[in-house]
Order: sequence, then C-alpha cells, then structure tokens
Amino acid sequence: MDDVLALKESVLLYLDRSGGLVKLVQDCELFNGPQQSEAVYRFCVAVNPSDVMELDPMLGDRVLHDPLTATRLFRSVCFISIKTLCLIEKIHTENQVNIILKWTHLPPFPEYTLDLQVTPRHYVTARPLAMEGLVVAVTRTTKYTQGARFLCTDEDCPCSTGFHHVRLHRPGATESATVRNDFGCLVCRSPLKEDVKFRVLGDKQLVELIHVGVLDLLNVHPQSSLRFQSVTLFLREGDIEDTDTTTKREIALKCLILNMGESVEDLIKEFLVPPSVPSRNAVQLVAPLADELCHSMRLGHLYRVLGVPAHVHQWPSVTWSVEANSVRPWEPVYPHQVSEDIQALLKATVCSPWRFPGLLAHSFGCDVVPPGRYNTLKLALLLSLVQTAPDTDDTAHSLDLLALAADTLLIERLMAYSLSLAVRGVRHQLQGELFASLSRDEHGAAAANIHAGSALLASGGVCMLGDLGAYRKDKLDAIQSVLESRAVGVFVPGRKYGEEADQQLSFPVQCSFWALADATEGLLRKAGARGDSVLLGTVEMGPKPSQLAGSFGLLVRCADPVGGEGALAQTTHTLRQALGPACQPLYPASIQVPFQDYKEFLAHARLLRVELSSGAEKMIHGYYMASRRVRSDQNHGAKVSVGSVKLLITLAEAHCKLCLRTTVQEEDALLAVLLCENSIILRHGASVLVIPPDAAFPCDLGGDEEALSRREGLLGDLQQDLLRFIYAYAPGADSYITEE
Repeated sequence: MDDVLALKESVLLYLDRSGGLVKLVQDCELFNGPQQSEAVYRFCVAVNPSDVMELDPMLGDRVLHDPLTATRLFRSVCFISIKTLCLIEKIHTENQVNIILKWTHLPPFPEYTLDLQVTPRHYVTARPLAMEGLVVAVTRTTKYTQGARFLCTDEDCPCSTGFHHVRLHRPGATESATVRNDFGCLVCRSPLKEDVKFRVLGDKQLVELIHVGVLDLLNVHPQSSLRFQSVTLFLREGDIEDTDTTTKREIALKCLILNMGESVEDLIKEFLVPPSVPSRNAVQLVAPLADELCHSMRLGHLYRVLGVPAHVHQWPSVTWSVEANSVRPWEPVYPHQVSEDIQALLKATVCSPWRFPGLLAHSFGCDVVPPGRYNTLKLALLLSLVQTAPDTDDTAHSLDLLALAADTLLIERLMAYSLSLAVRGVRHQLQGELFASLSRDEHGAAAANIHAGSALLASGGVCMLGDLGAYRKDKLDAIQSVLESRAVGVFVPGRKYGEEADQQLSFPVQCSFWALADATEGLLRKAGARGDSVLLGTVEMGPKPSQLAGSFGLLVRCADPVGGEGALAQTTHTLRQALGPACQPLYPASIQVPFQDYKEFLAHARLLRVELSSGAEKMIHGYYMASRRVRSDQNHGAKVSVGSVKLLITLAEAHCKLCLRTTVQEEDALLAVLLCENSIILRHGASVLVIPPDAAFPCDLGGDEEALSRREGLLGDLQQDLLRFIYAYAPGADSYITEE
C-alpha cells in the first residue's frame, strides 16, 4: 500500500511540475455543459518517459513496461483531483475517468523497437514499441465503444443505480469484450443490463503498415519472390494540444493533503519550493476534441508509430495487431554527399551555367546507352529525379515525362536505370493495380479496405508506367484523368461494404509519372508518306490520343541522327559490355560517373531550396504570354494551357538544383523554355519561335572543349531569339526588355 501511495505521489508531483493539473482544470470546463452527460470522460496524458524516470525510476518502469498499471495510477490521481476541486459534478466514481497515456518518445534501444521485417508472431508483452513502415491500405472510419455503463437487474442491489459497473475499452479488446449481455454483478451475481443512453462511442480506423524494404522490390522487373507481411494498426480517437507550463500550487497541495496522508507542514514545505523548469516534452492533459489518430496516416506515406502489440481474439482465430498510440511522419536518412569527382567537374565548368548539367546528362546512363545518345531525354530524367521530394505535399513538384521513340526497349531500360536513383521508385506491373482497389476488412470492422496501387505507393517519388501501347483504353482514360486532376477517385458501394450510402473518395497523387510510346507505329499508320518534320508539327503521337500525350508535362522525342550512327554506337557499346572485363569501366573516369556518386549527388540536390530571380521570372512570364498570343485561334482558343507556367517553373527550379545553386537564373529559365517549347511543337506544331528539334543540345557535345563552347554559343543565340520573341509578342515586354 505504501508503494502505491508513493507512486501516486510521484504521479501528482510530475503533473504539478509539468503544468498538467492546471490543464486538467481548463479541460474539465468543456464537460460542464448542460448537454454533457456521459458515463465515461476521456482524457489523454502525454508522458515523457525520460522526465518520469528522472523523477521516480519505479514509476518510469511502470510507464515503459506495465502501461496498464501506470494508467490506473494516473487515473486515480486525476479522479481525486477532479473530486477535490469539484471540476465535474457528474463524475461519481473512478471508473468514469478514462485516461489514455501518450508516450512522447521511447528510449533509443533495440528492446523498444519492433522491426516489421522480422515481426514476431508469438506472444509479446503489452508494452509500448516503436516501428517504422509504409502505409499500404486504410479503411473507412467506423465506430467503437469507448465505455459503457451497466446496471444490475436486481432492484435491491446497490449497483442497480450509479456508476459501479463501467466497462472501458482496453488495447487489443474487441467490441464484444466491452459490450455484451452476459456480464454479472460483482455484488449479487445478478445479470447486468447496459444503460444504452450512457454509451460513449469513438472513431477507429484500421491501417496496414509494411516494412519500407518493400519499395526495393517494386522498382525491379520481374519482381522478386521475396514477400513482406503487413501489420494491422488500430487508430482510435484522441487529441493532444500544446503544453501549458503554468502551475497552480494550491491544486496539487489540496490533492496531496487529501490522499497521501502526510503532515500538512511537510507538504507545505515541499510544495513551497519553486517548480523546476518543465521539459520540452512536458506532460499534457486535454479533453478529446478531435481525432488526432484517425485520418492521420495516408496511403503511400512513411510513418513512425508508437504502439502496443495485442492479440485480438475472434473465435476461432487470433489476430496479431498493434494499438497505435502516436503517429508521426518519418523519412529514412539517405546519404547526400557530393563526390570529389563531381565537385572537380563543377569547379571546372563554373565558367558556364549550361556546361555542368550538360556534361552530367552526356555521361548519364553509361551502363545502358553510350555517352551522348538521348541527351535531351537523360537531362529530362535528371530534372525529374531532382524535383521529386518525399517530404512535401505540393503536387507542383511533380514532373511527368512521356518519351516518344522507335526503340522503346532501349528507352525502357534507360528509364528503369534512372528509376533506381529515385528517392522512391515504383515500376508498375500490368497485372497489378495502378491507383487503388477495394476489399472487405478481415478484422470485423465491416468497412471497405482501400489498398494503394503503384501510383499511391510512389508518393514523393516516381511511378514508371512503361510502354503505353500495352494499356487498354479504359486504363489510358484513367491515367489521363489522374494526370489532369492529380487525384485518384475511389467509388465505395454502400450496400456491398455495410455503408448507408455510396461514397466517392479522393486521394491526392504526389508522384511523377514516366511513360514511353512507340512513335513509329503511329507514323506508319497515320502519317503515311508524310515526312516527320518537327518544325512543321507533323510528328504523330503514335497510337496514343493527343489528349493523353498533352496530359504529360514534358514530351521528349528520342530520335537518332540520320545515317545510323546512333545504332552503330549502341551496338559497339553493347559488345564492349559483353566482351570486356567486368571490373574495367567502359569509358574514362571523366566521362563515366559511378552510380553511387549520382545517387548521393541527386539526394543532395533535392534538399536545396531555390527561389526565382527577377530576370528568370520575367523570362518565363514573357514566354508564356507570347506563346498564348501566337498559338491562339478563334476556333480552339489558346493552345498553351495555364499549367505550362507550372511546368516552366518546375523545369527552371530543377535545372537550378542540378547546378547546385539556390537562385534560378535566366539561363535556367532558357533551358526550361526550350524543353517546354519542344513539347508544345510535338503537340501543336511550330510557331514563329523557331528552335531546333533538340534545342537543349543543338550539337553533339563530343566531350571536348570545342564542342562545349559551340553548344554554349548556340544556346546564347537561342536566348537572344527568345528575347526578341518575347519583345515582339508579349504584352508589356518593352518595359523590361530593350530593343537592343
């Protein structure tokens, strides 16, 4: 008994030092409304295990290893505080106070970590554990019973009135463990009957969490036979607010005098000592105003979860699950250093803003294609890789890419190679689900279980669609709809999944899409004897409709030079790979950058935060206004959409990051305009702004100084042509561009 009183005193002292008692007074006022009459009053207490362990190691051990006992201790102290201060008149027994402990963190030791890759299926102690994983499925929110009041059926029994029998939900318990009709009175053994009007309901949601290593299996083809087992999380309602560190000494004094049985003089001396400064993660005590756990986890995102493992008994089976206690977004830490070779290359090319990214694109993908082949596509892939960010909710960072080529197999290999450099890459399999699918929940929640498809699993990364020629028309229409709206719609039939009415759900899509199409088929079938002059805009989109091609932000035509030089270079490259020594690089170190160096360089570039300069902003705005003016007609209106501005800004920012700069310059905006103008030409034909088919690489680099200088000179000429175009056709351009 003395040990229990000592633990309660430590609980009260901890609440007092952290300001939890004052917060209790403020939150109890929310339950004193005339309409508030419940059997159970629920509070959430956020506990810092480190502070509790410093205050009382015995109490800290209860918090970390016996949370049910710790919950009873906190509930007893809070109940006494409420009755002593007359905070809630409707609370008559301790059973009516429902305390939920919220751990702010756990000790960073393996004993407090649950690895989902080797999840134990045997009995696990019901204590808090930390885990990280990827959300692959969620359910709709359903109701569960937080607490219920039961009355004895014998009218002469004292338990026939009052709140003597109150059942509360415990972690791992099913609905039948809280509410059913075979409970007996503890006094007279008569049957108990629930007082339904005092039942307290809450929201719950089921989430499937899987080890993050599953992402390594989703970007390879064919997929590995290795499988990961997901874990079911139960999310229940509750709320945590900001900590109020003020303290009322008289509240704690009254509570201690009432319950601890010590002398008044000793207590006064003890509590006249100024309180210690509360820690950053001090305890917080609040009333439930919102559901901070339900809807806190989204499909395709990574989270760190603190929870309590539990075995859910549903005869005749037993399900292993986790009761979530707190949820926080989580991202693994990736190495992001710039190698010495890339630093030396950046230092050697500091004289030109175009030389460094041009050389990166020239040497990129040497394991698949020889240097210098498909430079425009490789530059676009690098820009898309740099612009993907898993820690942002803004879909404006996405950079969708559609490649048109005659040799789709080679382009697909190059995209697959680039996908392994993405922070999160998912290669969609045709037999799998692209967006989302539905199934019935298997845990008795009677709700629809929504499973994430490839696009949602690639949130913050890249989803590779592959060859669009393998898709059916209905799937192509769905892809076009998602590209335009950046959201996935899921229809939930109410009758099938136990809902009162049909529901239409929407999930945001936060990934970049890569796809390719065989342009040769379209040219043979549609163009006939027509030439494929890009300047005249007669290049067909292949068998894909032009609306779908227009939904992709960036279109790149991968054409080899006349004469078969590209095919000869590819053949030589393949033979050298097959016949040469495995340990010997195919090209000099100055040309062939190692794969790991590219990966760490791109990870570093993604972390940069860039801003537009005044000159770059004016160039983008002027080009957009001029293009809308010259590409408009009375029948179809403007052919340049408003989304082109977002594409231009995204390309310019990505090129700036690729140069490891933080300010977007006019040279970055020029590359963005050239790539965007080539895409518009493929869709709508050329305009008065005449640029070469591969404007970003108007000549072959060759790897020597003379070729690099020639490219920079051509890009400088294109920049002057762009300024003349803006000056001639953009409204108000004469205010910031001179005629010279």
